Amino acid sequence: MIFGKQCAVFVQSVVLLAVGICLAQPGSSQAEERLIRLGMSESGYPPYLMPKGDAFFGIVGDAIKAVAKTINYRVEMIVLPKKRLQEEIKKGHVDAVAGAIEWRHDPADTIWTDSIIQVSDNVVMTRATMPDQAKATSAPRFASQELAGKTIAVMHGYRYPSLEKMIADGTISVTRVHRFSSLLQMVQGNRADYGILDQNVAKWVIRTKKLKFTPALAFAAPGFDEVAFRAILFPTRDWAPFVKEFNKALKQYKSSAAWKALLDEYR
Repeated sequence: MIFGKQCAVFVQSVVLLAVGICLAQPGSSQAEERLIRLGMSESGYPPYLMPKGDAFFGIVGDAIKAVAKTINYRVEMIVLPKKRLQEEIKKGHVDAVAGAIEWRHDPADTIWTDSIIQVSDNVVMTRATMPDQAKATSAPRFASQELAGKTIAVMHGYRYPSLEKMIADGTISVTRVHRFSSLLQMVQGNRADYGILDQNVAKWVIRTKKLKFTPALAFAAPGFDEVAFRAILFPTRDWAPFVKEFNKALKQYKSSAAWKALLDEYR
């Protein structure tokens, strides 16, 4: 009989201990609700998305982490090859990616944040191929019609909505390359009349790869086919409350010194 009472007391103690552990466990459902799993392709899109390292994930990756932190969300970076990443998204193992709505095939199934930063395509040129009327300016304007009859270097696998018709009907010829540095070197070496690349991407590649172009390459401004980089969330749960909080915090962040410092870090 005494043994039975001891067992009852022991079982009660174990139950209370287990409840206490569950309540204190950081991996509880409450913690999971404040976690967002952000997927990123290994190829990235520097300086906006950079999957290398533990601290720097590019302008967009770092901005998402910084803004999420202000609303008490933790961002877990999931870096995978592109095809594997798509598989994980389909399985519901990835909550979000960073990109433009226009680049995705599934916008109807997603919810997205406000714009983090705008990106566009800029015409890259040498001084020799720069239109005469533009040589007096540091940021020459350039209409897509001026590409008629020219050969342009573009990135393999990228879409260029403003140029698709001209490419399809042969008004312009294209050479597709796999590396940003190859595109810039083709323009510099006169193996293409012009290149098409976001100027922030081009300047990051020139800076980090220590490329020397004399004279310096020029970039037409403004660019075309401008889109907004956002956090795009999949229906792994109801993200509407998060997006509302995030957008409010993002607006404050982009008016802060921290945002300017982040841009300076990557430009």
